[in-house]
Amino acid sequence: MNLTSSKQKQAVYHLITYVMMSSGRITSNKGNYWKKVASFININDIDKSSAMSADINSSLAIIKELSEDNRARVFAMVINMAFADGTVPVSYTHLRAHETLANLV
Repeated sequence: MNLTSSKQKQAVYHLITYVMMSSGRITSNKGNYWKKVASFININDIDKSSAMSADINSSLAIIKELSEDNRARVFAMVINMAFADGTVPVSYTHLRAHETLANLV
C-alpha cells in the first residue's frame, strides 16, 4: 500500500483500531495487535496516541482522499483483521432471536 504521509498512516491505523475495539476484537492498541497491523502496512513511524485522539470522521475523510486502489486495500485489511478468526460479533438481541426461533420449532 502506498501511503505517503504520516497523516494517512495515522488515519488507517485509527480506522483499524476503531473497528477492532468497537467490535470487541481487541481491548487496547498494544501488543500482538500492533504487530499484525504493522505486517499489513509500514506504519511504524506514526504516533499511535495521536492517531487514537483524532475524530473517526476526520480519519475517514483522509481515507476517502486515498486512491481507489488504496481505499480498497484499507477496507480489505479491516475486514481481514476483523473476521480473521472466522467469527462475527452479534448483539444479544440477535442471539435471543435465534433462541426464540428454536423454541418455536
